[in-house]
Amino acid sequence: MTIWAWPKRTVKGIIEDDPNFGVIILGILVGITAALRSSVLNGLHPLPDLIGHNTLLDDIINVGIGHSPGIFMTAASIIIFGSVMGVVLVLLGGFLLRLGGLISGGHGLSKNIRTVVAWSFAPYTILFPIWVLVAIFNAGDFRQLGIATSIAMSSIGWYLPVLFFLDNAIRILCLTYLIISLADVHKISPIRSVAVVLIAFVPLTLVVIPWQGFHF
Repeated sequence: MTIWAWPKRTVKGIIEDDPNFGVIILGILVGITAALRSSVLNGLHPLPDLIGHNTLLDDIINVGIGHSPGIFMTAASIIIFGSVMGVVLVLLGGFLLRLGGLISGGHGLSKNIRTVVAWSFAPYTILFPIWVLVAIFNAGDFRQLGIATSIAMSSIGWYLPVLFFLDNAIRILCLTYLIISLADVHKISPIRSVAVVLIAFVPLTLVVIPWQGFHF
């Protein structure tokens, strides 16, 4: 819980004790939380970020999970997809942030940068049980609205737009933690840290956002 109040101190302590501590687990949890959010906003389709890009991929998904997958298949797909995406983004993000840091005069080690990425986004996992409850108690409405869920939030309840706002607010908070901790690990100024994040994530974002329909 100290990551909320003292992000830089917490990450620094973890790096000194064991830089690999919790990195993969947090990557998995953050990925599952993001995948669940994406699913809820797309009518509880288990793999909304993968559909509509390629007819062959769409056919594979429909054969694998069905056109109207049940709760078990939906949950399994979210867990598997979210876990893989979370770990990939931690590893890829760590690599890109180290590369950007070297360009900007930083000296952070790869394992330490991965720790920064994973633990900076640890607060985001607090939303997992909330998204689970929203999905469970509104499954019928989400299924009926389908892909238009995010457009018709107000028809479900006032709390969904509020949760959507809270979700994005915590993401921004996590990004702030990332910039602060990255500056400490690379031994650079916060301004340079912002530049490193931009160098690393802008190319990645340009690829990921169009692919995922602005939801992941």
